[in-house]
Order: sequence, then structure tokens, then C-alpha cells
Amino acid sequence: MLSADWVIRTVPSDVWRYTFGLVYEDFNRIPYLRAVDVIKLSHVCSSWKGIVSSAPELWRYVDVSIVVSSQHIRPRTELLSLILRNAREIPLTMVLVAYGTLGTDSALIVEAGKLFFRAAKHAKHLALDIHKDFPFAEIEPEIQASTVLQSLRIRQLPYHDANVMSIVSKVWNPAPSLRSFTWSLNDRMSLRYIKILHLPLQQLTFLDATWEVDADTFRYLMSSMPLLDTAKLYGVVDRLDGETIEDIELPRLRELTLKISEIPSSTSKQLLEFMVLPSLKSLHLIDYDPWFTSIFQTFLAKSKARIEHLSLDIVGTTDETKIECLKLLPFLRTLTLRTESDSNADREIGWVFCADMQEWDSLTQTFVVCPKLEKLVIGYELLCDPRTTVFADMVEERWRRSLAAGKSFEVELRNIDLYDEIHNGEEKMQLLSEVIRILVLKKSGMKVVVDPISWLVKLFQVD
Repeated sequence: MLSADWVIRTVPSDVWRYTFGLVYEDFNRIPYLRAVDVIKLSHVCSSWKGIVSSAPELWRYVDVSIVVSSQHIRPRTELLSLILRNAREIPLTMVLVAYGTLGTDSALIVEAGKLFFRAAKHAKHLALDIHKDFPFAEIEPEIQASTVLQSLRIRQLPYHDANVMSIVSKVWNPAPSLRSFTWSLNDRMSLRYIKILHLPLQQLTFLDATWEVDADTFRYLMSSMPLLDTAKLYGVVDRLDGETIEDIELPRLRELTLKISEIPSSTSKQLLEFMVLPSLKSLHLIDYDPWFTSIFQTFLAKSKARIEHLSLDIVGTTDETKIECLKLLPFLRTLTLRTESDSNADREIGWVFCADMQEWDSLTQTFVVCPKLEKLVIGYELLCDPRTTVFADMVEERWRRSLAAGKSFEVELRNIDLYDEIHNGEEKMQLLSEVIRILVLKKSGMKVVVDPISWLVKLFQVD
């Protein structure tokens, strides 16, 4: 047997470095502990220490957490300094979380803040979660723009303070490479606050904005981002009509997620009526109220988009309404029907939906609804009566027809609960009729995914 020392001495250093790079991604998923794991590698022997210290790619994750009130800093400033020194000038993935009330002695907080923001000029991906009591004024001289910054994620910033925002925005103003912006804010965002962010909106291709805005702010945002490719939008809290908001065209937008606000005054579902998206391929709608076909018809008439992927997480919509919408989408390839909202959805996928989805046009030799559909994803709790096999019958019909035409069709069932305490054993088995029939189809060769995997799925495991 070869000794460990012989292996360490014999394997070339570039091979070790490459190997360390592979395992680096599998290190502790708590980001700030990645550096600790790397340091442990360097303690094995002097050879590994030299390799690790000279490999900046092993130090590219910089994750700092600060409790301002207690001056608790993780990692400590000594380790943070080592991480940044070993990273040299490699593009970094950086995260800073800081919260708590600032005390009279802020020296350690300022030191850590200076180290972080001095290095932020090398940030390729930057995430900030900073509450209002943070010594930005003392740190300002260290803040420089990052020319390599590609994605910016903000969870919290004191955006009400224009002075603070003018300081921290120096990191991304200018940022010629910035393409992605995410702001997870549980608040309403006004046009004034958007403007003091000093974001280069005109160059963004990805926007994830989980906050509510008024119509003016929405119009300003959308009209300022002509290159937008992917957008995840939360809601508008104004009544919308032709006088409130004009049509907004986003010629490059390919993916749109629209989550409707729970606020009663919100009429965000109407946003689609005023959006012209000719390149749209993927649409995800989340709504807490029933959907209206007329809105969808208006949107498609204006956009003339060939939507291929549709995800509907809409509460209270009838089979008939769903089918009416789906008939407008002849190019649809994947359809997802599930409930991600907090509301308790009724069992909404019933006989009408399943019957219409298997209607066959003998003249064109295609299905009447979604003739190009390749994949159906559905939350099991949505099935109107899982004691029957109405849904499974529809799935089998589409699968066998697709198979005969040399095409594929697959189904994915989610949220199957085998451990509910409401029903007795016999009732549980009756409620599993649909999934059992689907698993039989899997045994026959159909591609089926069931989540979560359980003992029932394993019974039908295909070798």
C-alpha cells in the first residue's frame, strides 16, 4: 500500500490544485465555513499549504456576518484579512449581513467594513443585507466601483437615507458588467427610492423585484430596461386603465414571473394587458384570486408571443377558464399547475379539464388543446377526486398518442402526502388511485417523476 506521504510528494502540485478546486464546491454549504475548510487543507503539510495559499480561486467566497450591537464579526477580521489577501485580485462572490444597533465603540465594525468594501471592487457577485445602523460614513473612503460586478442582490439597505445610498451605490455606479439585480424587500418601493439606487437599469437583463410599486414606478422601471430578458415582478397597487398606464414593450423579454399582491387594492393581474412581449417564451403566474380569460386574450393579441412554458399557480380558477386560456397557446411544450401560494386551494383539476385535454382532432391528427405539449407538472392536491383515475386516463391518452407520433410526453406529480392524519388506511389508499395508475404507466415505459419519493414510488421502481 502506498503511504500518504508518498502520494503527497509524488502527485504534481497542479494536479493537487485542480483537485482542490473540484472539492471546493462540495465544502461546507455554510458559506463562511468554506474558508475554514480551505485552511484545514493547508494544515495537512507544508506542500499543501503552499498550493492552497497560491490558489486564489479557493478563496473567492467572502461571506461576512456582523452583529453591530455586540460587535460580533464572523469571520474575525484576522481571518477575513487572510481570505482577501489570498484571493488577490480574482473576481469574488461577496456577502455582507449586518444588523443591530451601533454602540459607542464601533472600531471593530468599521475595520471589518473597510476590509469588505475595499475588496468589493473585485466583486463579481455581491449580496447585501445591511440595516440602518451601520457606519457607512467612516467606510466611504474605501468604497470603489467594481468593473467586474455582474450580479447584485439586496435584501435590506437603509434606502430611506439618500446620503447612505449615495455612499453604498458607489460599488455599482458605474458597473459596466452588471446584468442582474435582485431586491427582496417586504415593502412598497417608490420612484424616488428607485432613482437614488443609481442602478444602470439600461444594461440589466435580469430583474427580480419582490416589492410592490405604483403604476408610475412600474412604467419607469420597465421603460428603462430595454435589454431585459428575465423578470420576476411582485405587484402594482394602483388601479390600472388606459389613462393610468400606457403599453410597455419589452422586445427581448423571454421569461416573466408575475406574482399578484395579496393587498385588496392591488389590480396587478391587469399588468399583462399593458405589456407587449413579442419574444416571451416562459410565463409563470401566481394569483390569489380567479383568473380572467379576457386579460390573457388581450395580452396575447398585443404581444403575439409564442409561449412554450406556462406555470399557473392561481387560486379559484375553473376548469373551463383554464382550458380557454390553454387553447390560446398552441405552441405550449410544458405546463405546470401547482399551488405555491399560502392560500388553501380547492381541488380544481376536474372532469372537464381532463376530458378537454384528451380531445383529439382526427382531421389534423393532433390534440385540440396544447397539441405540442411534452410535459405536465401538477400538484396532486389539485386533483378534484384522486380516488378515480380520470387524470391518469388523460395522461395515458396523451402519452400513447404522442408515442405513436414519435414524440415524447412525461408527467410530474408533486406534493403527494402519504402521511396525513385525516384519513384512515383504506381512505388513504383510495386517495392514491391516481398516483398508483400513473406509476403503472411508468412501469410501462412512460417517463414519470413523483415528489416526494416514498415507499409507494419504490414499489414501482423501474430497474
